[in-house]
Amino acid sequence: MSALEAVSARIPNMDLFVSMYVRKEALMSSQIEGTQATLEDVLDPLIEKNTNRNVADVVNYIRASEYAIKRLDTLPLCNRLIREAHGILMENVRGREKRPGEFRHSQNWIGGEGSTLKTARYIPLIRYLQR
Repeated sequence: MSALEAVSARIPNMDLFVSMYVRKEALMSSQIEGTQATLEDVLDPLIEKNTNRNVADVVNYIRASEYAIKRLDTLPLCNRLIREAHGILMENVRGREKRPGEFRHSQNWIGGEGSTLKTARYIPLIRYLQR
């Protein structure tokens, strides 16, 4: 922990650093799922008004991450916080009909739009197999 504090002391504007990191992570995580967006798209000051469906996915990721970071001031990392952030993540984008803010009861996977469990790029281990 002291090493982290030492490194963070060297960063002149921690809020700006975290904001940029969240944007980069949002973009990279969204690209794993086949989202076609660029760093320029994500850094556009008019990003909230962008009508590109792919950029909307990234915008929601950023909004959900920023919300969760702020919410940690009043809540511990808990199921409620995760569900609230997930609800924001899924607002007005692909998958919004799939119970935003709720936990899945079936296997998840990562793949492009229309992919199935058979055609997925990545399938995480099922929880009971990880023990």
